[in-house]
Amino acid sequence: VNDVPPVIRNGRTMLPARFIAEALGGTVTWNEADQKVTIVKDDITLEIFINEPFAVVNGTPVELDSPAFIENSRTYLPMRVIAENLGATVDWNAETRTIKITPGK
Repeated sequence: VNDVPPVIRNGRTMLPARFIAEALGGTVTWNEADQKVTIVKDDITLEIFINEPFAVVNGTPVELDSPAFIENSRTYLPMRVIAENLGATVDWNAETRTIKITPGK
């Protein structure tokens, strides 16, 4: 259960890093000096830097349309980028304004 609500920034749903990554079986570490979140699951390493317009997935830069940020001591990351790079499928239902995340196999 997430103890804070999602935040919409630049039309993107942002969630605390641990909530989405750990729910999908990933581990999360925080590097204060670099302002970087690292998420690891199996052979996937996802690095996201606070206020930067890119992430790094297995060494390859990936453009973000909404950068990560810190608010109320929580590190918010773009939910779709995390979920899809950890093998999940993300579906948006505009009518009900809900997001469904289906873990990969």
